[in-house]
Amino acid sequence: MARGKLDRAAGAACGRVTVWDIIIDFSPGLSAQRMHDPLQNDLPAVLALSPVDGRYRAATEPLRELLSEAGLIRERIRVEAAWFEYLASAVPQLPGARITAAVRERARRLREAPADSCAPAVKAIEARINHDVKAVEYYVRGELAAAGADPANLELVHFG
Repeated sequence: MARGKLDRAAGAACGRVTVWDIIIDFSPGLSAQRMHDPLQNDLPAVLALSPVDGRYRAATEPLRELLSEAGLIRERIRVEAAWFEYLASAVPQLPGARITAAVRERARRLREAPADSCAPAVKAIEARINHDVKAVEYYVRGELAAAGADPANLELVHFG
């Protein structure tokens, strides 16, 4: 290992040095742009976080849709929407249980097929509030509010 590279890593107090900076130093052919671009799927298996997304990537690729963070976000949205629908129909005495047809339809669409854009939108909310589940709640509330839900309706999202 080159002495200058160690000095740079050890001197992190002078400036921010990330593990990616060090990996790039020792990985000829990898650009900083490629290392920091989350959409790049052609990173060498040796840089994967585990063998599942490294050497076994081809075998596990079909699972990515379900087991990725985007998959988790979509499933959380489905659960929140289904719970909202259930509370609105099964417990009519709850304040906010009376919802319009447009709000009911929007909840149904969220439950059946959340949009592809939902994961980036939830991640943007999460970046502001630093809470993954609350970010999903805020996203669902925003979608229902856009469909005309009133504040009492929105209290049923993530209720209980």
